[in-house]
Amino acid sequence: MVMTDSWLVRYGEIGIKGKNRIYFEKLLVKNMKDCLKKNKIKYKEIVRVRGRIIVMSEENCEVLKDVFGITSLSPATQTEPDKIGKTAVKYYTGGTFRITTQRLTKETNQSSREMNEKIGKYIVEKTGAKVKLKDADVDIGVELIKNKAYVFNKRIKAAGGLPLGCEGTAAVMLENEDSLKAAYLMMRRGCRIILVEKKKINYDKLKKYSYGMEIKTAKKIPENAKVIITSENLNTIKKRKYKQVIIRPLI
Repeated sequence: MVMTDSWLVRYGEIGIKGKNRIYFEKLLVKNMKDCLKKNKIKYKEIVRVRGRIIVMSEENCEVLKDVFGITSLSPATQTEPDKIGKTAVKYYTGGTFRITTQRLTKETNQSSREMNEKIGKYIVEKTGAKVKLKDADVDIGVELIKNKAYVFNKRIKAAGGLPLGCEGTAAVMLENEDSLKAAYLMMRRGCRIILVEKKKINYDKLKKYSYGMEIKTAKKIPENAKVIITSENLNTIKKRKYKQVIIRPLI
């Protein structure tokens, strides 16, 4: 079993936010720290680089997959560029394999293809394994970031969306189980939510994704709520007399 010392965290939409990207990244890091703290996971530091956030931890940080804004994450081993082959061969688990190298920063003159060939050749020499570029049994990833290499063979799909708290507050009409789906979709778009309890419904499912935000409840629509979220769809849509904007994410 390979000992990992870092976790590569990838995000999607945040990367196209232009001048606001740093704000979104910092908010995502804040929510990640809340997640790690609540789950009692220790880490040395969290580093932001363009396109990635790196969590330096030897513990299992897979729970980060429930933090909105993260698209995927990988447990990885940090190594020096001249030791990639020795590290990568530890991630070979049998059968055919391929190497997928990404240079997020360009400190090396070697292209990704040249590095794939060099690392692949090393693994073939050490194990006798065969390379298969499509549908290989093992896909060993290598990401080069600021004179360091991160090697991994696993990508864990995460919640995606935008960091919780990057958008305004919305009041969710808690009327049925579908209301929880509507709330989830708005949280995924970065909204802070207040659950207006029309009925008593267990909303523990939402707490799983509430890192960086406390889910609040109310008996009536708060005065400062500018947006109302309902669970209505095309079959259940009703005429609503609200002064606020109504959003129906399940439509």
